[in-house]
Amino acid sequence: MGAHRAPLPDTVRAIALILCWKLFTLVVAFTAWSVVPFNHAMRNVNLRWGERDDGSFAAALSTWDSQHYIRIAEAGYQPGLLTNAFGPLYPWLIRALNLFTGDSIISGLLISNVASGLALYLLYHFVSQRFSPQSAWRTLVLFLAFPTAFYLNLIYTEGLFLLLLVTFFVALYARKLAIVATCCLLLPLLRLPGLVVALPLAWGMVTDILQARAGRHPLSSQREGAVGEVTPSHRRHAGKPEGIQLQRSGPPSPSTGRGLGGGVPLLALLLGLLAYLGYMHLELDNAFVAMDTEKMYISHRSLENLLKPWRLVEDLIRTDLVWHNYLDSAMDRAFFVVLVASLPLVWRKTDVPMALFATVMVLQPFLGSFMSYTRLAMVAFPVYIAWASLLEGRDRRLVYLAAAPMLVLQVVLLSKHVTSDWVA
Repeated sequence: MGAHRAPLPDTVRAIALILCWKLFTLVVAFTAWSVVPFNHAMRNVNLRWGERDDGSFAAALSTWDSQHYIRIAEAGYQPGLLTNAFGPLYPWLIRALNLFTGDSIISGLLISNVASGLALYLLYHFVSQRFSPQSAWRTLVLFLAFPTAFYLNLIYTEGLFLLLLVTFFVALYARKLAIVATCCLLLPLLRLPGLVVALPLAWGMVTDILQARAGRHPLSSQREGAVGEVTPSHRRHAGKPEGIQLQRSGPPSPSTGRGLGGGVPLLALLLGLLAYLGYMHLELDNAFVAMDTEKMYISHRSLENLLKPWRLVEDLIRTDLVWHNYLDSAMDRAFFVVLVASLPLVWRKTDVPMALFATVMVLQPFLGSFMSYTRLAMVAFPVYIAWASLLEGRDRRLVYLAAAPMLVLQVVLLSKHVTSDWVA
């Protein structure tokens, strides 16, 4: 008998899975473009930018929101357009890369795929170190199978958004405050929902202050709920994942004496928001144009809707639903119910900073609409970590059994997206 082949290292397996999944989405997109009729009528009633032929594969990879980002990259903002609801960071990067590629579609695809590839690997490494390699692998499988995960590979901000969010949490637990602050500065310039990281930051600062006042070292070990290094309790209790233990080590910052740098990351987040508002004021003479433009969309999202939570309940149980559409999607509501039901598991299996982040991302319909929900909630990565932790030590077929139908739905939705049918 021949010698047994040595198993691939975990890191190589994770990278191979990410790359194979990206290739898979490209093949699905190309196949759909080749055999499924392109919805020209739907494309014509939405934003069209440039002279690209609708019959080209490039056009199939730049439908819906992609057109807005490309337009901003090539022509900037202009008054009265729905495009003004989109942040400037991603178009800035496309414009910069165009100096080398000469094509916004190529630039956008490169940025999204490199960013999402790094984000997925960083997430895998993060979970592997803080939980276990098995949980890391299962987190990755569940994430990649999620029905709208393919947006990480398209000309959308999801890939870069995920990279900044995962980097933020990795740096936060490692106390690399310069990296935390950089992420905080960039997140509002990419997407205003990036302000959600204010909650983990505030929790960490309050925890440090309370510990200091209690006479404890602000970086001392404590149970989950603080911000620090995470070590898996289930490594000590095999087969019984208990969530995560949070431990801190090392001296406090010599310049501030506070674990979170005296609020420097929060200040960076505020500066990022002010930079975004200032730029939009210079461009369009209206710092709050994004919020005003958002009200022009049929989703009508607004912070004011948080004061009317009963509307969400009415919208959730309406009887005129179809399987998927703009505002009456049964699919979006089904995923909302599943993700909300997952939140207690997230709070039990992860720590407070990650659970706060996941809760806000999952409850986005309280802003007024289920439109695009399955895409917007996709980056709530602590949900995948929690489910992977729950399945730790159990038959791996359970994970693949859960992933298989989601992956089939991903193929259907990706096929619809590249042929200009509505998805998200």
